[in-house]
Amino acid sequence: MQTSVHLLASTPDQRLPARELMAFTLASHIILVPLGVALPLITLVMHRVGPGSAPYLLPESLTVAEGAGASATLTWLAVVTLVALVVAPAVAFLYWLDTRGELEEPTDADLRQGGEPQGGRAGTT
Repeated sequence: MQTSVHLLASTPDQRLPARELMAFTLASHIILVPLGVALPLITLVMHRVGPGSAPYLLPESLTVAEGAGASATLTWLAVVTLVALVVAPAVAFLYWLDTRGELEEPTDADLRQGGEPQGGRAGTT
């Protein structure tokens, strides 16, 4: 028993990383636990309060239809949102590939072609 106590006490260099890990987990739980309690509570409250004010954004003064905006604005908003959801991930993926060197560099033959197909111009023999 004496040797095991001596071995544990002789490695103080292991205490600091262990204490840092304990502090990190405590700090992250201090943040995450209130969110885990508050967000479901807010959701439950909003599901109870929201349907009670059914046709109005502001009680008795502004309906949802009046506050929605012009039809053209909503159409452009839908188009821009759709483009952002499709284009932004593609550009992010290309950037990720480029920063890691996964994309091939164009060769001299590719640069000389000037955008023509591999077999030459279509319709020529």
